[in-house]
Amino acid sequence: MPKRLRYAVPFLAAFLAMAVPTGEARSGEPDKSGVQTANEPAAASAAPQTKYLEAVLGCLDTLIREGTDRYGSEHSPMFSSILDLKAHRMPEKSPSLLPGQRAVDRAFPGGNLQHDLHTLLLMDHVSRITADPRYRRAADAYLEFFLRRCAAAGNGLFPCGEHAFWDFNQEKIGGLPVHEDLGHVPAEFLDRLWAVRPEAVEKHIRALIRHFLEGPKWIWNRHANILDDKRPKQPAPFPRAGGFYLYHWVYLYTKTHDPQLLDWARRTAELHERTPHSVLSLGLSMLRANELLGNERLPEFDRLGRDYLQPLAEDKANDLKRGFFSMFTIYERLAQGDPKDYRPDPNRTYGFWDLLYTGSGGYGFLGAESMAIHCLCAHRLTGSPAHLELARAVCQFYLDHPRPDVAGITPGKLAGQMALALDLYDLTREEKYRQYARDTADFALQSLYSQGLFRAATGADYYEAANGTGLLLIELLRLHLLQTGSNDRLPWSYNNT
Repeated sequence: MPKRLRYAVPFLAAFLAMAVPTGEARSGEPDKSGVQTANEPAAASAAPQTKYLEAVLGCLDTLIREGTDRYGSEHSPMFSSILDLKAHRMPEKSPSLLPGQRAVDRAFPGGNLQHDLHTLLLMDHVSRITADPRYRRAADAYLEFFLRRCAAAGNGLFPCGEHAFWDFNQEKIGGLPVHEDLGHVPAEFLDRLWAVRPEAVEKHIRALIRHFLEGPKWIWNRHANILDDKRPKQPAPFPRAGGFYLYHWVYLYTKTHDPQLLDWARRTAELHERTPHSVLSLGLSMLRANELLGNERLPEFDRLGRDYLQPLAEDKANDLKRGFFSMFTIYERLAQGDPKDYRPDPNRTYGFWDLLYTGSGGYGFLGAESMAIHCLCAHRLTGSPAHLELARAVCQFYLDHPRPDVAGITPGKLAGQMALALDLYDLTREEKYRQYARDTADFALQSLYSQGLFRAATGADYYEAANGTGLLLIELLRLHLLQTGSNDRLPWSYNNT
């Protein structure tokens, strides 16, 4: 298909979807932007009601009505990453950091597409479930602005992720002008972006090559400059980052069939350096990429992907009875085997640990529940019983330990525990998992939901998207569908790999 026509078809489909909403138009409904105004009443939902759905809709309505960019000289439909709970406005000063949180983890004063990724995906499902098109149209408006305005402000790499964001006050790229994905970006979200502005998506994905050093040695740095074309001088080849590039290139290959993209992906899959970092995420990326390729799947992705999943399942440093779960394993183990007395050195291997609620939201800490979700992803992709049993052991740990009454427990932490339990319930139909998900959801509503928003953490008086609100909204909606016996299904979200 010619390039111009390839871009025109999804754009026309997206335009028609926005211009012809399903159902009857309501009085006062916006006919262009689709964004609810402060005076526009929300439509009554056609879906059965639960307190979980009510909280989801309440938060989305608040974000659409009062949480968008109303600052600086150029207003936009993007959501503010931080909002005051009472005023529903971006505060004048950045709130105090949570323990372990870095200032560069925040998108202040502004918004970050990757902080809102799961919220934006959720809005499509909410529109379908409730027959209310406002949510999808608000997501359309957000994505259109980001892809047209923000993505064009630099060299094509998206100004979002771990370090960069869009500054609402100065109308430019804020934070550190470097690209680094926070986690796995699923094809469902890439499809969503592609339908709005495919040329911006293609430019971004091709620009991921800027993470790679010049020269014949195929090695990358997880940071890439957003403002110019300078390549990194030093390597920082985190395998999870390589997996993100690999997956994006395979996704774009399915759209363009450019063989260079597949060549880049295959070269990234190889182990060139015995570098002490995670390989689990890279393995998941390869297996997911093969799902995108379908009949063109690559045998080496299946072989290497499965190999890279094994060290986590075999890691003798895990102590699940105390909630310890190894975050990173090392390349050397794939080449040298697994000595019986092997124990990683946290200072050498970036080995972080989770003990109950420690590391709820701080930098460098993925909770045991998050690693267990990755194990369930591995189980669904490969059928591995070892990874399923690891996930069950982690969930049992949380079942056996009462939740502490402490400040600093983030929406993302509770979302991860709900996702783990609901995924296990889906796989096993053991009622204890569904009950744990309900108990966790009830705690989240009681301790976090306030004045139409979710707190950044227990004890906090502000909303912060970076702390996993979107993930919590997804799991609350998933629980709502389960509780009401709905036939609707949400895709399983395995993020932050």
